[in-house]
Amino acid sequence: SVKETLKNYSGYTISKKVTYSLSKNKSTEKIYAFRIERKNYPYYLLVNEKGKVMGIRSEEGNQK
Repeated sequence: SVKETLKNYSGYTISKKVTYSLSKNKSTEKIYAFRIERKNYPYYLLVNEKGKVMGIRSEEGNQK
């Protein structure tokens, strides 16, 4: 689940504001973007509804 996945990032500062978008591959699947920060380096953790990490996006919008 998403909550279990976020526990792996307990050393990070996780914003309470979360956005979501629909998956490009499956239009019914939501991808949540959590803003997380560690050592003053902010980025977005992209997680699907099942809790699988789908990627990391920088503040500039570059996805890894």
